[in-house]
Amino acid sequence: MISLLFIISFLLHIILLTVVYRLYQQTQMNNQDQEKQLNQLLSKFLHEIKEENEQLQIRLKEQQLSQSKQEFVTRPVPNEAIKNESKANYIPKYKMEDQLETSTEGQIFHLYQNGYSKEEIAKKLNRGKTEVELILKMNKN
Repeated sequence: MISLLFIISFLLHIILLTVVYRLYQQTQMNNQDQEKQLNQLLSKFLHEIKEENEQLQIRLKEQQLSQSKQEFVTRPVPNEAIKNESKANYIPKYKMEDQLETSTEGQIFHLYQNGYSKEEIAKKLNRGKTEVELILKMNKN
């Protein structure tokens, strides 16, 4: 009786293994088919993009040529004396002043070198005393 059960079990295992192997083969084939389809789709898409890019380049060249022709026809030749005179009489509309902002660390180092205590620096710069101490310790190392 036990030997019969062993034989049935053995046969079931063989059947199960063959079914699992067949399923594995089918999934591999499906994966390969999907990869092929994806590659074909991407190659078509890439080809379309290349064609559109070439057409765009042609249009841009045509526009540049037409613009350069229009500029050549409509652009007057400037007189050098007028150019120099306009540069000499140029007055800017706005006065811009450069401002130099130092970093918090730079301000801390500057105040510390001028003899301020860590507490005074923290109050003056609205920073924590611990932050000032940490920045000064990092600079010493």
